[in-house]
Amino acid sequence: MQDDGVEKEHSDRFCEANSEKIQSADGITKLQLLTLIPNTWSVERAAQHFGVTKYQVKKARKVKREQIILPRPEKSKGRAVCEETKELVINFYQDEEFSRMLPEKKTVSA
Repeated sequence: MQDDGVEKEHSDRFCEANSEKIQSADGITKLQLLTLIPNTWSVERAAQHFGVTKYQVKKARKVKREQIILPRPEKSKGRAVCEETKELVINFYQDEEFSRMLPEKKTVSA
């Protein structure tokens, strides 16, 4: 029984110390840190304590169950553009018929 009390004290101390870090973290880091929240905390309590949404807490718990603590999510790569398409776009913008220099127009970099 004493181990449960010590564990609870450690988890509460950890959560207090990392509350600000979680609130100011970016999305991926926030998800990683939220996986460290003890399962004994309710979703509502965790969301309110750390200033995040219930969805974020539920997502972190799902990731914790399916993967590991402190996961590094894979980045989605999207669809690759083939070399032929790249060449067509470059040629289009370099073609004098569609792209031309305008006299009296300042060069502006946005």
